[in-house]
Amino acid sequence: MHEDIAEEVITRVIETSAAWQPADPLLPDTLMGPLVDKSSLTRIQKQLAQGLEQGATLRSGGSAVHTETGGPYLEPTVITDAARDNLLVQEELFGPVLAVQTFSTEAEAIEIARDTPYGLAAGLWTSDLGRAHRVSNAMHAGIVWVNCYEEGDMSVPFGGVKLTGGGRDKSHHAMDEYTDLKTTWVKYG
Repeated sequence: MHEDIAEEVITRVIETSAAWQPADPLLPDTLMGPLVDKSSLTRIQKQLAQGLEQGATLRSGGSAVHTETGGPYLEPTVITDAARDNLLVQEELFGPVLAVQTFSTEAEAIEIARDTPYGLAAGLWTSDLGRAHRVSNAMHAGIVWVNCYEEGDMSVPFGGVKLTGGGRDKSHHAMDEYTDLKTTWVKYG
């Protein structure tokens, strides 16, 4: 996020995350359930420890909760000050961990966003439609959301590029994943 608003937004994210504490997914008021399994919790906790050893700062969360249930619950976690090569920035953790990166210019934001081996999705917030088009076009991501996140329906394809590029789900493009096209040329005489 832009360095001019970073601290304000980080503070609001941390305050908001208090309402997103993990709980039993069968309860109607639960906003976030457990991780997939205990090995996922262990893996993410190890990654957090490594990322902090590499210089990142833990701003909130990072602890297992509801341990008495035996469930793999991890509280929402916010990380700052991680270098661009920190594993918390470069790896897909598949858990409630936000590694905040700041920038000062549009070009730097694009450079940071493209500096990852993954490219499933990206989010961009701006009031400048020209910037939305420029930055979206420059991103290496299968989908870019502008002023929203996780929007979509079955009429548009969904899928990533780079290491998260395994095809497309949704829309008629998904049919390509289930077909094997063949061309046969025959010349008579």
